[in-house]
Amino acid sequence: MLDTPHSRHDRAALSAPRVRARTFAISGGSIALTEQKTALPAAFSIPQQAIIEGAIEYAGAMIVAGTIEGDVTCISLVVTERGVINGHVKSQTVTVLGEINGEIAANTLTLKTACSVTGDIFHKHLVLEDGAYFEGRSRRLSKALELVA
Repeated sequence: MLDTPHSRHDRAALSAPRVRARTFAISGGSIALTEQKTALPAAFSIPQQAIIEGAIEYAGAMIVAGTIEGDVTCISLVVTERGVINGHVKSQTVTVLGEINGEIAANTLTLKTACSVTGDIFHKHLVLEDGAYFEGRSRRLSKALELVA
């Protein structure tokens, strides 16, 4: 295989991207994204190869297939089968198929079969499927997002 500048770029794109930040915010125009006032932001997807170190705040839906070493705040969150979050989570709705190690605050929390959650959970509605692993305390609160910092 010829080692052209283009082929070197392709190989570099296949390596696992790493983002180091104290706060990784994607609301209000940060990271060169523009906010549309008439529509909700598109779902922000973190691919399986990505490892993000730092907190994430996003004013929309998130899909996590990679690893986040930090807190996550968003409107809606789905952690896929291979997704991992090591930090606190605060979202209107959370669906976990992968792994979360940290406190979760959500109005609607769904723990799917074969997921793993270690940490306290605060919720208004909880769905716990057969085969889900949960280690921690569960508190049902009518205003889970307002009462948890």
